[in-house]
Amino acid sequence: MYSTFHGLELVKRSLMVGKQSLDTIAHNIANANTEGYSRQRLDLTADRPLAALQMASLTLPGQLGQGVTAKYVERIRSNFLDAQFRVENQILSHWSKTYDNLVQVEMLLNEPSDEAIRAVIDDFWQSWEDLANDPQTSATRKVVVEKGISLANSIKETYTEFSSLQENLNFEVESIVGEVNRIANEIAELNLGIKKIIGSGDSPNDLLDKRDLLLDELSQLVNIDLGRVGTDQTIITVNGQTIIQDGRVNHMVLERNPENQNNWDIHWEINDRDLTSDPTVATVFADSSVSNQTNHLDVTQLAKSHKLIAKSGAATLNHILAEDDPTITSGSFYLNGVQIFVDVNNDSFAGVIDKINNATAGVRATYSEDALPRMILESGQDGEDSRVMLESGTSNILRKLGLVTGVEGTLEIIDKDFDLYGNILPAAGVTPLSFTIDGKNISVDTEASANGSYSLQDLADEINNTAGINVKASILKKPSGNCVMVLEGKDGTYNYRIQDTDGVLASLGITTGSGVPISNVTQEIFGSCVSGEIVPDKLEYGLLADSSSPSTFRITDGAGVFFNVSITGSNDSLEAIQNEINTQAATSGASIEAVIYETAEKESRLAIRSTDGGKLTVLDTDPTPADGSILNNLGIESGLYNEMGPYSLNAQNSVFTFNGTTYERQSNHVEDVIEGVAFTMHSTGSIDMEIRSLFTGGEIKGLLEARDEIVPFYMEQLDDLAYSIIQNINQQHFAGFGLNGESHNAFFNPYYSGHSGDPARGAALSIGVTG
Repeated sequence: MYSTFHGLELVKRSLMVGKQSLDTIAHNIANANTEGYSRQRLDLTADRPLAALQMASLTLPGQLGQGVTAKYVERIRSNFLDAQFRVENQILSHWSKTYDNLVQVEMLLNEPSDEAIRAVIDDFWQSWEDLANDPQTSATRKVVVEKGISLANSIKETYTEFSSLQENLNFEVESIVGEVNRIANEIAELNLGIKKIIGSGDSPNDLLDKRDLLLDELSQLVNIDLGRVGTDQTIITVNGQTIIQDGRVNHMVLERNPENQNNWDIHWEINDRDLTSDPTVATVFADSSVSNQTNHLDVTQLAKSHKLIAKSGAATLNHILAEDDPTITSGSFYLNGVQIFVDVNNDSFAGVIDKINNATAGVRATYSEDALPRMILESGQDGEDSRVMLESGTSNILRKLGLVTGVEGTLEIIDKDFDLYGNILPAAGVTPLSFTIDGKNISVDTEASANGSYSLQDLADEINNTAGINVKASILKKPSGNCVMVLEGKDGTYNYRIQDTDGVLASLGITTGSGVPISNVTQEIFGSCVSGEIVPDKLEYGLLADSSSPSTFRITDGAGVFFNVSITGSNDSLEAIQNEINTQAATSGASIEAVIYETAEKESRLAIRSTDGGKLTVLDTDPTPADGSILNNLGIESGLYNEMGPYSLNAQNSVFTFNGTTYERQSNHVEDVIEGVAFTMHSTGSIDMEIRSLFTGGEIKGLLEARDEIVPFYMEQLDDLAYSIIQNINQQHFAGFGLNGESHNAFFNPYYSGHSGDPARGAALSIGVTG
């Protein structure tokens, strides 16, 4: 029997469900403008019948219903459409951000316009054309300088604006990472709240709307993948890396990357992998364009630069050379084929360094004050092709500094002092003889001497009193009491011509700088000629500290042909060593020769050099070097030599194997092996590169592309432009002459990047007109 109030109960329930429906409608209307709100609907169902199935039932036909009931409030939302929207949202955000950044780049370049770089370059070239038509007018020359300044400023300003844009993009990356972490934290908190409400049997529709709205915002910033979103577990990933799991968040963290101009790199707080398995071997940078990949790198050899360190220096850095060392002569020398002029009456040691750096020869000159100012010459870039090639000219400064020793063509000079004995000429009765210097006749007539003999001093006076020659003669008295005569070029010029017409010089032992006797032909002499024929043993023995056992060394020429030299107590004079080397060289076919010559300091030296202008290697093979090997006693170090003296650091290219392919590069920084990946090698060894592309979409993808690819591309173009202008204009300007006859001046400040393998990097920011 059912209650007589059953009908009223049905009406009441219907009214209550109707009210719930109206409340749901009102809730929808109230949130019509709420961002992220999903329309809700009351899900209605018939209430359970009055009498359920049981052993005893009511004596009524069928089951009497109890009206309607509200099952739950349903969100009208499609998870499928949400997922599709978020995929397209991250793509749209990526390209929208890229478009915005390209618009900024276009505004910075401002081409074509009257104020753009192209117009400034056209004005610069036009000024040179005007100067070519009227080179004598100072006004046209000033215009060239002013246009050069304008061009330099234009390039610098544009580069600075790009640098500022890159910096702003880096700040924006930092801001977006903070925003991603904030949204992730809010989603994690919502996950916990949603889980609790669902567990209690309710439907957290508004919380779900908030979470979906945050997911939409997150998809705008970064490429997210909803691996699983449900009532029991929520996992959200970014390219396979979990960022949110229920209430836990794997935050993004920022780290400065020195491989990328110290910009921010983005990493994960948990389970993050370094790009390199061993950063001491190589550090790696991958830009935003790189897909997931694994690479293997074996570093066999690092690149090194040519570097020469002077063995001696000037007395002071900034004093005039003539004041510091009056034996340094004016003149010139060559550096990588560029002629460098030295004026001892106006140049200082520091001034010579500046001239080298202004010569656009691809060489950087510095100095180090360890015990004295010492010049250091180093190629602007690493690798074998970036050379430091020195060639002596008319100045002796290279030899004075110990950058080039001895006579040109020598590879290494062996220091060994010994006494040279000089005697006066025989008494009266010698037939008058003569020789010529620079075409002027010098007569030797013993009978003309007032004391009845003709001394070295008489001969020196004869030479010095003869007008029109570029040689001065002087007498040097040795500690032994014997004398020698020295012939030296005057006025800073070391080259002069001498002809031994009647064999006078040969009888006195006058030789060329390489030790070859003066013959009865015209010869050009470099440096000093020293007389010293009358010497009991001018190439003394006893050079070995321990003559009981032989001392050995090996010489190898540039083609790899080598021979061994063995010196004992019976052949340890300079002359015997010279003969032994030359004999072994002739037997083996090596392009090597040894010569003995005298230095301007009146010392005898043995020079070992290449006969074909190549390299040679000297290796001490003495089994007991501690006893005093012949090389040690003569001042020779084992090593590689060339025409400029020993390297303090042998230049070489880097050699490495990347994914099974071997490469050789000038630099230790490599960018051209795989697109988007750069690495800098620090030591030999092996590493694995585990590269995971963090981002494939969203605003963060567009920002990283602009910061690491688009903007650097245009900055590199500006660097290349500036470097090309500097190098080419300076090359032409350096070879030209001013109105006052001056030459070898650079128009733009010479630039050295300091980045191996990338000589142009930073040139746009440094370009400027000299003076």
